[in-house]
Amino acid sequence: MPGYETALVVRYTPYSFNPVYLKAFTGLDYIGTSWTEAAMELPEDGNMELSLTSRQRRFEESDGTAGQGMGIMEVEKTGAGDPFEYRPYYTDYGHIEEEDGTYTYRYYPDNGKSAVLSGKEPYTRYLDVPAGCETAVRHICEEAGFSGTGEEIAQQIEAYFEENYKYTLRPGMYYGNPDYISHFLLESRKGYCAHFASAATMLFRQMGIPARYVEGYAFSYAAVVENGELVEDADYDDYYKGFSEIGETALIQIEIPEAYAHAWVEIYDSRRGWIVVDPTPSSAEEERTSFWDVFMRREGGGTDRALGENILGEYIENALGVMIYVLFALCFAAVVLFLAIRIGRKEKERRLPDRERVKREYGRLQRAAAKKSRDFLKQRTLAEQIAWMRANCGMEISEAQEKALYRVFFAKEAGDGCDMLCGELRRIRVTYSLKLFRG
Repeated sequence: MPGYETALVVRYTPYSFNPVYLKAFTGLDYIGTSWTEAAMELPEDGNMELSLTSRQRRFEESDGTAGQGMGIMEVEKTGAGDPFEYRPYYTDYGHIEEEDGTYTYRYYPDNGKSAVLSGKEPYTRYLDVPAGCETAVRHICEEAGFSGTGEEIAQQIEAYFEENYKYTLRPGMYYGNPDYISHFLLESRKGYCAHFASAATMLFRQMGIPARYVEGYAFSYAAVVENGELVEDADYDDYYKGFSEIGETALIQIEIPEAYAHAWVEIYDSRRGWIVVDPTPSSAEEERTSFWDVFMRREGGGTDRALGENILGEYIENALGVMIYVLFALCFAAVVLFLAIRIGRKEKERRLPDRERVKREYGRLQRAAAKKSRDFLKQRTLAEQIAWMRANCGMEISEAQEKALYRVFFAKEAGDGCDMLCGELRRIRVTYSLKLFRG
């Protein structure tokens, strides 16, 4: 079962619909079952500095008007008991502050544009494919017929994994023979992020593209709008300046659980430097919900800060000086938008595989229990969690329902009755919410 203890607390201003990657470990050499760590200086250079200077210069020379932004991110280590820092991409290594386990980073988000690189070529060992996995890697490259630029091959690898491999947290026992990557590519064809990232790194190298394995934490825009909280009395301009894909937002705090630990790949692009490629198949598409549509509703529809380019914010500000019917029209539009988003989400969820829909419903029960007490987060297994919910929340989860959940999470086939189980879990959650409401 994934860990739900909080590992990091992140405070930043959302600037893109893309996931945020906090990098900690850079893998250099694959040694059969693990990776050696790259040094943080040349020639190995586990940093991102080959393209940082260009982004800094673009921002400073244009004062943020040339499509480049600059942000401040605070990362507090709460439960991540390791020696690593978790840095956003394109961190300015000359402006890192640390106080009581909270690191403050200045960074320049990637905008997809070309960068003026330092002229140094990437370390040649980022092209090495060990003999232990070379046969399997060459076979997959030939079978899939990868070709084109690095970014085109990245898209082809992602599509190939999506079509031919399965994401699972339970890939089965592995005894080291054959090679770890060979076993994944040719035998099991299933695994989690470390499997996909390790194999993809070798596929890129086989195709002549410098690549390296990376570990850290990653969280999506959807996670931010669902779980993030607005930080009161924080000035946007103190945390972000310049270009933002989604316009002016606000300072958000989000708790990053252990379950968000992730592995991905960096490939070297001659125009942009090292860039992120995430080959692990995703369970669902990102929802590009408007930032302020979510947080204005969550905060009761009002705010005491300027909303800049946000249209909804401008309407709310202007409504104070216009006729009442304008305010009524805005409220009506907000309700319609809320219902449309809700219906859209339900329809998207309805189309998910049976197993994923049950997991989502159970996840909502987990969040309800965690709101009652953080002690719930200490329950690491499915049995412990259900026992805690019965004892502390009065949730009437039957033995039959518990067995059905075990089948969904751990069995090879989820079995019939997933629709019924979803409905039962939903009724348990609604009953619990009504009990809280009535006191």
